[in-house]
Amino acid sequence: MEDYIARHKQITDIYQRKTHEVHFALYLVVQCRRKMYQRITKWSSQGYIFLLGKVQEEKLKPTAPSSSCDSRDNYDLARIVLMMSDQGRMASFIMEPCGRPQWRSERLDNLVATFRSAMHSARHQDMYNSNTCIEFHRLLVATLLSYGKALSTLHTALDGRREACKRVWFCGGLLKEIASSLMLHQHLKACVEWLDIPVNNMRNLESYQNYTGFPHHGCRDPNDDDPGRANDPEMSVDGSEDLDMVFLKWIRLQVIHRLSLDTISRTIGSPSNPTVHAPAEPPSITLLAVPYPIVPLPMEPWETTLQNLLNKYPSRAYSHEDVRDHIKKCVSPPYKSNQHAVFKKWRGAAHGHAINFTATGDCEVLLASLAKYSHDVSFEQIQGNPGLINVLQVMSDCCHLMLNNLTEMQNINQNVLAVSKRCCPVCWTLLAILEGLNDRFGVRGRHPTVCAVDLPPWLPLEALSQMVACFEEILKHQIFTMMMQKKKHHRRTSSGQSDSATSTGSHKDGDRVDGADWNEYDG
Repeated sequence: MEDYIARHKQITDIYQRKTHEVHFALYLVVQCRRKMYQRITKWSSQGYIFLLGKVQEEKLKPTAPSSSCDSRDNYDLARIVLMMSDQGRMASFIMEPCGRPQWRSERLDNLVATFRSAMHSARHQDMYNSNTCIEFHRLLVATLLSYGKALSTLHTALDGRREACKRVWFCGGLLKEIASSLMLHQHLKACVEWLDIPVNNMRNLESYQNYTGFPHHGCRDPNDDDPGRANDPEMSVDGSEDLDMVFLKWIRLQVIHRLSLDTISRTIGSPSNPTVHAPAEPPSITLLAVPYPIVPLPMEPWETTLQNLLNKYPSRAYSHEDVRDHIKKCVSPPYKSNQHAVFKKWRGAAHGHAINFTATGDCEVLLASLAKYSHDVSFEQIQGNPGLINVLQVMSDCCHLMLNNLTEMQNINQNVLAVSKRCCPVCWTLLAILEGLNDRFGVRGRHPTVCAVDLPPWLPLEALSQMVACFEEILKHQIFTMMMQKKKHHRRTSSGQSDSATSTGSHKDGDRVDGADWNEYDG
């Protein structure tokens, strides 16, 4: 990236600059295709596409753009749509592969005619109207579907990767311009009464996949009792934002690599634009990758954990043997598809099978703990990785130097962690322990899904002890709740039998290519 910015700033010819940006965008497609594929095929993304596809086209009513969209236009979208339509690529790359047979002959006549006649008009807010809204909706959904299918093909292709990459390039380029357009703002506001947040249960997951035709990827913990409406770490779906903005951010997330490149190229790389206050010299950018040990470690047997916990907090109502027997009875029936995924793994543990811990560290706790402890970490704390101490010191010095320079320029808050995803409950708890509730590290927020997280090996014993105590308290409370429910159910039933395994809910509260030459498409 640093090399790209330095080279881009030296190019003065506008056409050579565009070619240079296109080549780097092609590089991003090749290098980031796995991440793009994972994003578009995950269960929630398939849900967003399905919900967009359920919009009732005949009832669409165009709306005027809000004042916040005054700076947006449709120039680049119009240019790409006209180019692809004139060259026959709209049909071959978008409408035909999207999987909607009724759209195979869709020519987008009204949309194309509007773009031709009004492309250079200042009245871009009038392009989205009763004649173009349905065709724009079909263009949006078809582009999302074709982009996902192109990425799926590229992900599995052994032969024909050049053609697959070319399809990803064109579909992604068109989606990027849609995501940047004024028309998308207007359209999502017109669709808002049919929009909702994707729900993670088996019935919906099947509907989502049947509609998209994407691979069955990333459908984690389907649960009919608690669908986990807010368990997508990359999106804010807690009701704090309007649905049209949620969908807008999700669409932009699919092409975030290309949008970010556009932003960098316009601002830092611009040598002559008087409205852009770019630095005289390209900033120093360092991408430091630290190999983190991913070695499966044997976990303590769950019965030992249970016994140690209940011996520490003795209860008169039940013993650890009572809890152990009840858990085994709950997980003994065969695992069913509508049960929480933890039952599948817990059943093996309850029957004596060893379970290995394979999680890695999350960015926010690694950064926060480095900022707080890297200068004090001792060699003895990281005996398993003797080279890590040097890397930590280098990272610490770089981070402090960067923060000092930025603070002088912008007076930024050094406790803010710029991590793209929302924080998991485990990391959220550790951040609170590291800085205290009144002066905690700042992150985007948290999602409710508890994931396996490996805590940084250089954390002091005090912080680790506080984390263990915190989650011991949570486990103790959950065991108490489970045993009280068992006791109540036992009193209600004449048979005296306990519940068999049922679906377990999650937390309810909100806290909780090669050298391809495709420069004819210069988007």
